[in-house]
Amino acid sequence: MAQNSFISPYVRNTTDDESIESVQNSLENSFRSVEACPLLDGHLLEDIELPNGITDVDHKLGRELKGWFLTRTRNLAGGDICDKQSLHNETDKILRLSSTYAATITVDLWVF
Repeated sequence: MAQNSFISPYVRNTTDDESIESVQNSLENSFRSVEACPLLDGHLLEDIELPNGITDVDHKLGRELKGWFLTRTRNLAGGDICDKQSLHNETDKILRLSSTYAATITVDLWVF
């Protein structure tokens, strides 16, 4: 299940009041730096099952994947998860992961 990014774009209101314009300018500058952070433009993918071997995960971003990280792991039995993005050319749709765990593990991923 994917959640939308929680950052909404900053919207200015039209006004003739100089003090309000000044506050809006300050807010807009602050929001630009927050909006520019690539980590915030992502989705939380929950309960992704990774069996031993390579698994393709639909990242649901609708654009090329910039990165990912684990936010939660369950059922660990000793192993690694490795990025195999270079093994395919559908980076706008798929995150390819390889698991060396002996059993299927369940993870949550933040993709951005």
